[in-house]
Amino acid sequence: MSSPDGMTCCSCCSCCTPPMCLGVCAAADSTIMRAFVRSTAGKWTGFGGVSMKRIAALDGWRAISIALVLIGHLVNYRWGIGGPKVASFAAYNAQLGVKVFFVISGYLITTLSLKEEISTGGLHVGGFYLRRAFRILPAFFVYLLAVAAIALPGWIDQSSIGIQRAAEFSCDIPGRDCGWFANHTWSLAYEQQFYLLFPLIFMATLGTRLRWVLAVHLLVVAAPFVALFTGDVWHDALAFSAGFSSITMGVLLALLVPRLRHWVGRPDALAVALGAFAGSVLVVGLNLLHLSYAVRTAVDGVLLPPAVAWLIYTSVHSDGVFTRLLDARPVRYIGAISYSLYLWQQLFTGPAARYADVTWFVPLLALPAAALSYHFIEQPFIRWGRALSHRVTGRGAVARSPSAG
Repeated sequence: MSSPDGMTCCSCCSCCTPPMCLGVCAAADSTIMRAFVRSTAGKWTGFGGVSMKRIAALDGWRAISIALVLIGHLVNYRWGIGGPKVASFAAYNAQLGVKVFFVISGYLITTLSLKEEISTGGLHVGGFYLRRAFRILPAFFVYLLAVAAIALPGWIDQSSIGIQRAAEFSCDIPGRDCGWFANHTWSLAYEQQFYLLFPLIFMATLGTRLRWVLAVHLLVVAAPFVALFTGDVWHDALAFSAGFSSITMGVLLALLVPRLRHWVGRPDALAVALGAFAGSVLVVGLNLLHLSYAVRTAVDGVLLPPAVAWLIYTSVHSDGVFTRLLDARPVRYIGAISYSLYLWQQLFTGPAARYADVTWFVPLLALPAAALSYHFIEQPFIRWGRALSHRVTGRGAVARSPSAG
């Protein structure tokens, strides 16, 4: 970060000359750097003692996330069961599922980027973009092409402009309708915009990352509160920025791991996490305090991201029944295919009016569609992306997580 007089500033010193600041900031980051450890076999064992097996266990949380999305869509749109309160809570669950995805994404990308920095001396921006592109784009565009092909003869109600907006990753712009079968790509748009900026900011904030990320997180969390008093002029822009709060919380979690490790071992850590999570869901999701929608949205941005982050982190480090459930092979498989399942579930969970003949679009068909996408599109392209990234960067492979890409 540069000060007005061109001197380099950092979180560990007020304002000093570039050489001096680099040295001080390098020392300040040493706690985080030392949190990366290697086993005697020289294999990467994770961040803050978190094994890559443990990071892969986050697939269990991805399974929970996609289950929440599916329940929300089926209850609200396909089946239309229950009254207004049921519909509201189902919609909240779908949003909650996406926010869990966001926290995991921010955490994993930051953790793996820190690992690459320690292992190779820096994050290769081109390699990062290549891996992300090969991880996300192939399955995404295959889904959009399938939707376009099915919509062409009129079997589903989907506009071509909606598909175009989805392909542009612009469905997260407030007020932009992409049609049912492409509307869910708003979350992918948020992630792509995050991925676009992340490596540049990551490399530019060496020594000051925690302070920068905390500042950004507080800004996006504050956005919906500010929107309560701004009227329509700034409302959409503030609502848009607030959508990043769960992602930035995941980034914060990764940066704070060395300072949180001694809390994770406490016997009440998971109970506190579950309590905070349940409290957020009860207050906001069930609206026990009868708050307005705008106030609930603002409060949700404050309570939910840290509750989700702490619950995920403590549960992954626990050996209780809940963690064993997350580690169960069927659960982890659903988590592994969750990206493809998130894409394809939209084709099978829409309102009946969106289909020429809804009987052909049985919700259970989303599972084989997702499995085919995962095994024959996602996985091959992820491998090719890693190989191409290795050729471009001239470095060894980055720590591999089945779901991180």
